[in-house]
Order: sequence, then structure tokens, then C-alpha cells
Amino acid sequence: FVPIVKPKGRKTSVMAGVVKVEENWKPPVFEKTDAQKTMLDARVKGIFFMKHLGQKDVDTLVAAFELKSYKPDDILMTQGAEGDCFYVLESGKTDV
Repeated sequence: FVPIVKPKGRKTSVMAGVVKVEENWKPPVFEKTDAQKTMLDARVKGIFFMKHLGQKDVDTLVAAFELKSYKPDDILMTQGAEGDCFYVLESGKTDV
């Protein structure tokens, strides 16, 4: 008998439902500097559930990210609340 030890730490799976999008829907595009595009490209490619995406899909995601700034003590999300955003931290730190 060999016990199976599951790694502790970050989650290794993601579940999501199917979302139907209208045929004529176009993703949003927000302005970014080349440095911000490069940073977001690298971050997206480093996320385990996005590693299968081709460069065209990564480019679409990067273009659709809207850059926002937050102040210390701003609450970005609350445990148990339904999520409505995907956050990528460019600089600074957060508390989970």
C-alpha cells in the first residue's frame, strides 16, 4: 500500500459552465503600452488552465484586459461572492 499524497497549495483544477455568446459579439479592446502587453502575455501563458491557448487567443485576451489601479485597503473580491472579473497583478501585493 502506497499512500497518495496530494500537493498542498494552489488549486490544480478549474471548473466552468458553458457560456453562449451572440454570433456578432466582439471582445473589447483597451489601450496598453508594449510593456504592459508583454507582461500580460507572459502572465496568461503562465496560468495552467490557459496554457493550451494559441497565440491568437492570448492576443485577444491581452487586448481585452482593462487596466485598473487600486488603493491600499481596497477590496478586490470577497470569499464566497460570485466572481465577475479576472485579476492580473502588475505590481504591488495583495492579501488573500
